[in-house]
Amino acid sequence: ASMSLSFSSIDDGKEPRRHFFGHTRPIEVLEGSDDGHWLASVQGTVAGVPVLRLWRTTGRGLDCTTIQPLSALCSVQSVAFDGASRFLAVAGQDSRERPNLLVFDMSRAKGGAINLIAQQFGPDVTCVRFSPFEELNLVSCGMENIRFWRVKEKHIPGCLVPLGVLGRQTHFTCLGFECRKRGHSFFLGETASKLRVFVSTSDGRLLQVGYQSRKVLSVHQLHSEAITWICANDVFVVTAGCDHFVRVWPVDFHSFYLHSKHESAVVGIDITADGRKVLCSNADGSLGVLDVRSHQYKDISRSHKAAILQAAVSESFQEVATAASDGSIKVWKLPHWEEVHEFLVDDQPQTLVFHPQSHWLAVSFLSGAVRIFDVETQAQFRELQLGRSPVLALRFIGADELQGEQLVICDASGTLAIFDQAFNLLRSFQCPGSSSGKPSLNAEPQRLLWPAGSRSAVLLNLLDGRSVAMISASEGSKVSSSSFSWHGRYAVLGGENKRIHVFEAEGGSHVFSCAWSSSPACDLLLLEAANGEQWQPWMLMVASVDRLVRTSRLYITSTEVGLEQTFAAHATASQQLLLCRGAGTARCVSVSSSELACWELSPRMAHFFEQKPPVLEVDELPSATMTLA
Repeated sequence: ASMSLSFSSIDDGKEPRRHFFGHTRPIEVLEGSDDGHWLASVQGTVAGVPVLRLWRTTGRGLDCTTIQPLSALCSVQSVAFDGASRFLAVAGQDSRERPNLLVFDMSRAKGGAINLIAQQFGPDVTCVRFSPFEELNLVSCGMENIRFWRVKEKHIPGCLVPLGVLGRQTHFTCLGFECRKRGHSFFLGETASKLRVFVSTSDGRLLQVGYQSRKVLSVHQLHSEAITWICANDVFVVTAGCDHFVRVWPVDFHSFYLHSKHESAVVGIDITADGRKVLCSNADGSLGVLDVRSHQYKDISRSHKAAILQAAVSESFQEVATAASDGSIKVWKLPHWEEVHEFLVDDQPQTLVFHPQSHWLAVSFLSGAVRIFDVETQAQFRELQLGRSPVLALRFIGADELQGEQLVICDASGTLAIFDQAFNLLRSFQCPGSSSGKPSLNAEPQRLLWPAGSRSAVLLNLLDGRSVAMISASEGSKVSSSSFSWHGRYAVLGGENKRIHVFEAEGGSHVFSCAWSSSPACDLLLLEAANGEQWQPWMLMVASVDRLVRTSRLYITSTEVGLEQTFAAHATASQQLLLCRGAGTARCVSVSSSELACWELSPRMAHFFEQKPPVLEVDELPSATMTLA
């Protein structure tokens, strides 16, 4: 589920993908007009009311012109534009679970208003479409019904298609017309008797219905499972099904002349105006284009099928690795989220980390195993096993030039182990006391921060596991997040009382506390001055429970937080914030269970990583600007 709209070209893929925000809940229905000028998106219910947004395509991408709460409905099943984009139909259910069909006049949509011109209660509607042959005529299908409608005097009277035994316990899922895109005509003439409507079912059949006669002409078995979507023109019909197939048929349906099998059920398709390409949307979140002439299929976008658990970044290779609950591990190239590698494992991943120099990825699992993968070959070349407890934290730490990078592992039983650069065990010990939650590892100074109960955290020395200090939020507040600052000099706790507490990582002494937000933090990213400099303000990025990502100025002398920007980018609360530096760039990656967002920081923020900070006036403090690539 996502709250943003992605806008990109399917032809060459060279143009950067643009993202547009506005919705406050996940988008559940998305529909475009045939002329390509309008887009309708409907978000899930807020206080029982779905919200419809109309977007106008421009040279810059998309402009939201209309926000329309659908107060008469509590859920929306289908949205449709007419051929000239003058009218909009919305099918859904009200609070009494009665099917509703609404028709809006879009003549003033550019000015931000659409007017309801007709409403009708009727049978179940799964899919509704405007007729391309008659103005203000519609066709719908649903459970045990196919119906033709006509808008007249604020009502929408309808005519049922006689189905007989075909309609018993049959769910009609989608429909299409024997008409090319943008070939709409309201003059039927002698061709009226030959026009057909194609209607699909949940058992893989397709019905041909005479547009003028309103009768079933023939029935074809096209898929072994439910047909989810139909697109048609005057030459061929494209069907998509839960059997993972997309098939292109001639209008006589004797035999398909092209089909492609996908990794998951295909839930949506659309054809270009010239009929040369088919856009495919899959249940696993991936998008692709099927070329009808060359029979080639090209991926546009990929995603995880299951919830994202954890992510890691590689500055050396400008990549992000993500692990999902179904055992899939994917590696993405920044900043455009191109999937470059995928691993499938038989265990549930817990956490992961890239090697700082080599193209290796270390992944821990629920079974307690830690596997090291070569990203280029996608092969596992080493497996480590401390015990049967899940590993909660991994970190590569540079010891010195002779010893190289050491791997530190911490599991749920409190065992801390350090391996050398050849992944041989150097030492292991048991951390004192009882800890809970997820620990954080720091390279310099070498520290482990582990929540102890709900109101405090313990600082441990990575060299011997000794307890350095017990730190806690003031006023007895519960701790909602814990982490180290970017340069590692401070330990940061976020309290449920909307305050942050900063401590020295070396000895655990309290530095300052301050209020920062109206919602508890899920994760904090504190960017202090580089190389121990004391200049300020610092930069604070917070992912909070209210699903927002905030950037703020932090003045440590006055413990004042100045809010810079707030972004509503995730459908669910972001659980992780990661920073990735590149050649002259700095990016922050926010991770939720369903989305990854790449935030590009202003070029002036480079001073957070330089040896000597520049002299900046207060008003010149760089803020974060966001591009979702």
